[in-house]
Amino acid sequence: MYGMIHKAAREFTIDKIGDDAWAKLAAECEVGSEHFISGQHYCDDMTFRLIGKIAAVLNLTTEQLLLAFGRYWIKFASEGAYAPALDMAGDDLETFLSNLDRMHASIKSTMPDAVLPSFSVSKAADGQINVTYRSPRKGLEPFVTGLLQGLLARFNETGTISNAPAGDAVVFHIKRASASRVA
Repeated sequence: MYGMIHKAAREFTIDKIGDDAWAKLAAECEVGSEHFISGQHYCDDMTFRLIGKIAAVLNLTTEQLLLAFGRYWIKFASEGAYAPALDMAGDDLETFLSNLDRMHASIKSTMPDAVLPSFSVSKAADGQINVTYRSPRKGLEPFVTGLLQGLLARFNETGTISNAPAGDAVVFHIKRASASRVA
């Protein structure tokens, strides 16, 4: 994974437990307390080791941590260097979700070795949004759920998110509380 994820994980952890605890955790994971470079690739094993350690320190399951981190990622990206890319992706939830692959394509143009997920969006008759997620990385569904929760908040919406496997993909169902007004 790329350094942008590690930077967010560092900030998330520092927000929760402070600089000293982060430095200790980073040393245990053998990542040092270095400043991660956004565009630099870091091996997935290191990323998952780091996530596991952060979860343990915060007394959370990996799934709980990924969910919380997904919500945090949206806030982190919205307030930092990635804000312009998020702003350009859309002014409402459905437009934003429909533009995720375009946003990832622009990231891929600057980071050609990036392994990015794919998203496709469809709208159900009841106003529900279905997001089909494909990734070679397994086990990140709680992170995606957190991202979607963060996006609901970003667009001042509320709702519930569920998911179900669908062949080589996972379909996330977003049932917006305001779906009848949005539809």
